[in-house]
Amino acid sequence: MVKRDKNGAQVTAVKQEDSELHRRLHRRLRRELIGVQRTERGTWTTLSNLPHEIRLHRQAVTDYVRVSAGMVVGVRPTKALLTDVNMLNTERAFARRLVGGGNIIVVAEMPLASLRAGDLEELVSLVLCFARLDAAFLASHGGRPVTEPPVALEPDVERSLESWHDVLEASGTATHRELNVWLDDWSGLDCWLDRDESSLTVVLDTTGQVNEYPFRLVDLKESLESLQEQADAEDEAD
Repeated sequence: MVKRDKNGAQVTAVKQEDSELHRRLHRRLRRELIGVQRTERGTWTTLSNLPHEIRLHRQAVTDYVRVSAGMVVGVRPTKALLTDVNMLNTERAFARRLVGGGNIIVVAEMPLASLRAGDLEELVSLVLCFARLDAAFLASHGGRPVTEPPVALEPDVERSLESWHDVLEASGTATHRELNVWLDDWSGLDCWLDRDESSLTVVLDTTGQVNEYPFRLVDLKESLESLQEQADAEDEAD
């Protein structure tokens, strides 16, 4: 049976073998992301604890890198849900949200030949961030968002962290951007992060607090709470 996309173009899965394309993509993923692993299916995963996959596929004669991530499980495709999915797909056209088999996933892809330095990290980062940001909204129609997972996916907030790799691994995130989205959600504060080899700085508005290794994820949250308390005190003084 020939698979075709919504426009009728033939879609062919790239053979999951150690081809030159796979070797080239593997090298690029390893350069741009931490903790990339090859699966038995010939696809890739990252340190993110979201259900996700990076794979090669061929549409017509063009090879693409496709990144997909789970958003909601156990959902019914109601008219209201599909309306909101279509709205998100229109407003955030870089990625597509797909409903099928009781699940919602988000997918984005780029032609392999067009990739330049940093593109893979950006592609993975955006898909994982969309999965986290849109999950609760779409789950309001029913089902369970993957951002409220079973205990197996809980972050290790008390672990002593010695490096950036440790931070990503303990939080269950794969990139700087995904960690920031996760930390915003966990702390309830809109922050941004700055990092170097020896520390991770959390910034709220224009004020930052440095966390030098080793530290714990819970220390990042406490740093943000301290910054918020300072901001509140300054507002009261004014």
